[in-house]
Amino acid sequence: MTVLATIDDVAGERFVSLTTFRRDGTPVATPVWIARDGDALVVTRRRTAER
Repeated sequence: MTVLATIDDVAGERFVSLTTFRRDGTPVATPVWIARDGDALVVTRRRTAER
């Protein structure tokens, strides 16, 4: 099932779950912070300790 959302649908939220895909097709969900910047959304995530 695919759910499509507009910027207006999510712009009021502080956090969303962004799903990206590994080369083998495995989905990886990452919680991110979002903020509206005009007609765009700015996305950032918490930086983890360096390995």
